[in-house]
Amino acid sequence: MQKTNMYIKIKNDCKLIRKQFVNSESDNIIELEIYYNPETEMANKITSIEYLQNGKLEITEYYYYKAKKRLG
Repeated sequence: MQKTNMYIKIKNDCKLIRKQFVNSESDNIIELEIYYNPETEMANKITSIEYLQNGKLEITEYYYYKAKKRLG
């Protein structure tokens, strides 16, 4: 996958990082929204949005509780 852009903002006391990739196999655009606690720098949630060729979206949400790996 190839990264195309990224931006960061604060939402509801969580830091939100948005990244956009292009899937090299399908050419589908995939957006990631990563919400993490700025105090612990641990991810709370990651949402993946893939724009499929047929116009539909494939959305997957990952929730993390007591995450052990820091982002960054």
